[in-house]
Amino acid sequence: MNYNFLIILLFFCLFNFSHIKANNIEIIGLDKLRIDDLKNLTEIDLNEKFDDNKINLLLQDFYLSDLIYDVIVSKSNSGYKIQIIENKLIHNIYINGNEFIKNEQITDLLNSKKGTLFNKNSITNDINLIKSIYASRGFKNSSIVVSTENFSKNKLNLIFTVNEGNQYSISKISFFGNDNYSDKYLYSLINSKQQNFYNIFSSGSNLNQDLINFDKIKILNFYKKRGFFDAKINYEIIERNKNNLLNFYVSEGKRYLINEIDFFELNSFEIDEIDNLVESFHKDIEKNSFYYDFDLINDFLISLNSLLFSENITNKSISHEEFIAQNKVNLSFVSKNNQSLTVNKIQINGNAITKDKALRSKIFIEPGDFVNDNSIDKIKSDLTNLKYINSVNISKNIIDNKSDLLIDLSENKKTGNFLLGGTFSGDTGLGFALGIKDLNILGSGNEIDASIDLNSERSLFKINYKQYPYVNSNITNSYYFANQELDLTNSYGYKQKEREIGYSIGYVYNENLRLSSGINYINYEGYAGKNNNSFIKDNIGDFNNFLLKLSILSDKTNDILYPSKGTFNSLQFELSPTNISDDAYYKSRIKNDIYFPVKNTENFFFISNRAGIVQSLDGSKVKTGNTFSLGGLNFKGFDYRGIGPFSDNIYLGGNKFFTSTIGYGSSFLFDQKDNVYMKLFYTTGSLWDSDYSSNSNFELRSSVGLSFDILTPVGPISLSYATTIDKDSSDKNKSFNFSIGTSF
Repeated sequence: MNYNFLIILLFFCLFNFSHIKANNIEIIGLDKLRIDDLKNLTEIDLNEKFDDNKINLLLQDFYLSDLIYDVIVSKSNSGYKIQIIENKLIHNIYINGNEFIKNEQITDLLNSKKGTLFNKNSITNDINLIKSIYASRGFKNSSIVVSTENFSKNKLNLIFTVNEGNQYSISKISFFGNDNYSDKYLYSLINSKQQNFYNIFSSGSNLNQDLINFDKIKILNFYKKRGFFDAKINYEIIERNKNNLLNFYVSEGKRYLINEIDFFELNSFEIDEIDNLVESFHKDIEKNSFYYDFDLINDFLISLNSLLFSENITNKSISHEEFIAQNKVNLSFVSKNNQSLTVNKIQINGNAITKDKALRSKIFIEPGDFVNDNSIDKIKSDLTNLKYINSVNISKNIIDNKSDLLIDLSENKKTGNFLLGGTFSGDTGLGFALGIKDLNILGSGNEIDASIDLNSERSLFKINYKQYPYVNSNITNSYYFANQELDLTNSYGYKQKEREIGYSIGYVYNENLRLSSGINYINYEGYAGKNNNSFIKDNIGDFNNFLLKLSILSDKTNDILYPSKGTFNSLQFELSPTNISDDAYYKSRIKNDIYFPVKNTENFFFISNRAGIVQSLDGSKVKTGNTFSLGGLNFKGFDYRGIGPFSDNIYLGGNKFFTSTIGYGSSFLFDQKDNVYMKLFYTTGSLWDSDYSSNSNFELRSSVGLSFDILTPVGPISLSYATTIDKDSSDKNKSFNFSIGTSF
């Protein structure tokens, strides 16, 4: 055998796959890569003669590859020698120097991952990402150093060394020059929060320069939306050690009025309902003293385009044009043709925290679907409404009737909060609350809420996890666990421990209608009864119940806290089946609210109805713990659990109840936020049919009163005074009521 020939052949093969020398270049250092791999990375012919210009172009192509870490070029009289340093796989990632933020909170968000190729561009992005995470926590001077160590021939360890620096907070936020809107209202608009005794654990207290710049834009946009087109916003940070003063300086300028409105093009649609929308829009503008208000205009456009969609008109949409001159605005509503395009791809940018698939699950169209301006507006609205998204911008790149949708996001990078505070209820008095909540846990778009709630009647620990499936953003899976102790000695005459676990599935049918159903397992343990009367003794012991629940909610009101127009309806049904539950019963509750606005005013009339029924399924008595109660916040003028039958001063409750309230609402308007809402009301109702009382017949009670709801930094505070008109001799009165929350 010719060994010399084999050696020469072997040398030739090695040279061919790992080394090249042609004309005036020589490439060395190849290990895993082969010459053919390099040829695929560039369009330049490696066999041609090179000069400095071609070498630079070749290096640019090589640097774009994830396979190559570095390229070293040396030049001699004979040509160029190019040494390739190949990328290695990341064996492990280490974070050093971090005390405030845990390792996994950083590594879970890095672009670099174990088992992937080391990439310089990813490292640059990772450094900026870590700095962004620290900046959101108030570490404005953090620095990151990256190093590597060889683990093996083809693997390395990636090391991020963090110098956190000092954490800075905002001790006070002030506003200057804001004549039309109060400090409190502007403060409610921004995400930066000052450090107070009740939010010392809140991430909002941290100094975050990016967040402050975002707040500046947010305040400016608010003013422009309200017609202050010449407004200017600046800010100043005054450093005081680690605590800083944040001052916003507002130059409001004049507020522009709406001069003329042109609806001419709307007549071409010949839809009667458009006339009703136009009339309603005119009334809204008049109520606003004819000042420009973008929200009113936008709500009108949404209603118009929704109407077109319901009439199956998809090739047209309605927009508006503004002509501004001499502090006045002329509006013109115009019809335009919608260009229906096929979606080629959807690209999402700016989501450093939120997972891509979590965001895509909120987008109702996919590549291959048709898209027009209306559907793009809906995508923008759906994404903006997410609690962890600050702003959304969508642009189109159209090629041959196909469009790439480019979605740029601004995230709320800190969605978790540690909450500590006091509570007060007119029913249960002072309380204490401690909670941890994250609205976008691990970037999944899911929510977790864990809290401890203490008051004079109960101590409750609960965890609620909401999961939004990626396959359907209208569905919510909720998992619930709770452990609580109730001291009902002064009302029902015993104490009780409860351990509960449950699951429910919710479905958003449309923006007004929500459905949910679920199953809960509850273990009750009643103890420490005051006496041996049957209405107490029946609650003493250990009981296991399985509850099937159904809820239907329809909300067509114009405001969550203080509605003045629209309707609200809800139905709740609960079934504890025989054979599998110790207490077999069904319970149903309904709620109905109707609001009638008074023409050309901010005032309104309202009707509020409540009713409920609970019945045993096996012929036994309905325990007092499963009955309804009336009085206090749900029937003002009477004490908490002050209506209904008593025995030996023990409350028995009732199997049936109803209340009906009619009233008149108004507000003392200080500015757009600082309102005191006033309601005059008359309530009638009854609680009856206790299984433990022979005297629990249907008897009407009634009261009349006045309530005030005041917005404060700690939430809405409700004050009410009511006096009884019809009452039973055993009922307990309470004229004045105070709570943190709304009146009705």
